[in-house]
Order: sequence, then structure tokens, then C-alpha cells
Amino acid sequence: MPAPDTFLDLYQRYAEEVTDACPDYHNFMGFVTLASVIGNRVFMPWGDTNLFPNLWVILVGKSTWDRKTTSINISKRLLFRFNNGRLIYPNEFSYEKLVIKLADSPAGCFYFSEFKTLAGLLSRDYMLGARGLLADLYDGPDFYTRELSGREYKIERPAFSIAAATTTTWLIENLKPDDIEAGFLPRFLIVPAGRRIQDKPRPPMADDTKRTAMLTLLREIENITGACYLTEKAGKLHDEWYRKMRMKVEGSGGRFSPFAGRLQGYLIKVAMLLEINNTRSLKVSDTTMSKSIKTVDWLYSHMSAIERDEIPFNGHDKDLQKVKRALRGAGGKMARRDLIRATHLSSRALDGALQTLKDSEEIGQDSAPGEGRKPVTIYVLKS
Repeated sequence: MPAPDTFLDLYQRYAEEVTDACPDYHNFMGFVTLASVIGNRVFMPWGDTNLFPNLWVILVGKSTWDRKTTSINISKRLLFRFNNGRLIYPNEFSYEKLVIKLADSPAGCFYFSEFKTLAGLLSRDYMLGARGLLADLYDGPDFYTRELSGREYKIERPAFSIAAATTTTWLIENLKPDDIEAGFLPRFLIVPAGRRIQDKPRPPMADDTKRTAMLTLLREIENITGACYLTEKAGKLHDEWYRKMRMKVEGSGGRFSPFAGRLQGYLIKVAMLLEINNTRSLKVSDTTMSKSIKTVDWLYSHMSAIERDEIPFNGHDKDLQKVKRALRGAGGKMARRDLIRATHLSSRALDGALQTLKDSEEIGQDSAPGEGRKPVTIYVLKS
């Protein structure tokens, strides 16, 4: 007799039937939905604190065609039906309202169809300190207190998730080094658009039977409470993965360490979610840990590629990305004067970027006949 469908199995099939977004989006939005329902009722003791299964996720892809917002809204609508939207936080709030809402409901989910909406909100003058507050609360402290208008508010065991989406171009152009160095962005899992397995010019009506079955499973899962732990075999797999990951990150020069440092926590979070989804158990098996390792390793490979090729850590890094994008747009070859026009960089900034790219062997040089006798230097992108 075949095993009954799990929530994540049903979610994946349900989502794939109504949109042609890549399956990876559905996989992680299924995790977000599950984490939002579990909230802070399940945790894993970790040193002198607890790890909750909450997730912060950014879906990254092309505008419109990758169906990022569609994928987010499938989760949002399901969570709304689960308990009439009580687990969904508002999209507009002040610092004061944010503290009050989280004190009242420390577990739930923020949904932003555009990450720039969240970034813009947190950049407003009246939201000073909100970015740091969210970053602190991500780690699930036992409590956080804040006095507002003469009254003390206490946020206990926060375990909220965030689901957002953006284009790679927006992320590159608007990301500030402080977002990385202060630890806000590295708390997010960056999920790129993978291979689309189908085209749906006219998506069919959603399967109400599957939707009802998912809600039934979520209500069963909602009743699970307590502390998770790793079996001996699962613990050994985790420790082996941890040592290998440290070697990878240290070998890369540490640029990716702000992101990779969070992957251990996500490994545990995903393991908890998978075990509860598959068995309803709080005992994480070696089988589940192996699946969680595959998931997190997949994220690492894609996130490190995005960081290496796209994410700027400072102004000079942004200059490097501008040069590489200009070269790609021109088929991989460009003269210096054309690069100045395409990148809008000063001569000094462009020369500094070109030298860095030559030193790292990301570009080479060639020459072509100029208007006079003097040849023109052509810069060639190697990869």
C-alpha cells in the first residue's frame, strides 16, 4: 500500500498544476507555509537558545515570466484559508505597530511580492531601527522588550517567516554593503529560478480536493509541540557536513561567509520541517538529515554562484559588476571608450575595475584597428 501524501507532496503538485513557475519556488514556499503554521511550538535546543523552523526566503528571477509573485500568492492564499489570515502580517506598518503586532503574534508570515517594498519600508525615517529589530528577532530570543508610549511590550519566542521576491537586476543595483555586513540579507535564503518543466498559457482551475487535503494536514501538524532532537546517526551526518562546509567557506576566502554562516541553522530548520512533514515525529532521522543536506547544499551552490558573479559587497564590487554586465551585453568584447559610456564610470573607477578583473583573470585584452594608426584595446570577458 503506497504511503499517504504528505503536505509538501500535495503542495508541490497543487502548485505545479496552476502555474508554470519553476518547481524550486514551490518547494521553498511549501516550507514557508509549513513553518508559518508550526511557528514557535516546535524547536530544537541549541546551546543556550532554541532554533525555530521559521524561514526567510527571497525568490529571485526575471520579471513576470518566472512567476515569482504567483508562487508567493499560492502560499499566502492557502495560509489565509487555514485560519482566516490570522498568521499573515500586514505589509505596511510603523516601528511601533510592528512591535505591538509581534508582541501579540510572534509567529506568522510576512509576504512581499517585491523585496524592494520591504527594503523601502525599512528605509523610511520613522522605521529607524526596524531592520535591526527584525534581524535580532530572526534568531528566536526567549524575549525582547520595548517601551512605547509609556507601555512595555514583550515579544516572546519570535518565530516569524518572510517570503519575498525580486529580480537579480534589482538586487544588484540596490543592494548596499551594510545589508550584508549588518547581517540582514544573509538571513535570507536566496532561491533562484530553476528549469521550468512546462508552459501554462492558461492555467486551469485549482484542485479544491487537494487544497482541502492540504488544509486538513496543516491542522494536524498545528497540534504538534515540543523539542526536536537528532538521532545519533543524524548527528554524525550533521557534524560531517559542518566540517566540510567550514572548509569550503574558508577555502573561498570568506566572502560568502555571511551567507554560509546561516546555512547550519537552515540545515536544522529544514530537517525539522521535513521530519514533521513526513513522520509527524520530533526525532530527526539520518534519512531526513540526508535530504536536508541535499537541499542546503543545492542552496549553497546557487547562492555562492550569485554572490560570486552578481552581489556587490562594496562600491568597487559594484564597479566590477557593471563592467562584466556591459561586456556580457556586448557579446563579451568591448573597447574602453565604449565601456565608459555603457557603465557611466569615471576613467579612474573604470581603470581600477579593469585592473582587478585582469588580475583575477576574469577578462583579457585584445586589440583592433583604430581610426588612426594606433590600435584600440579591446577587453574580453573570459567567462
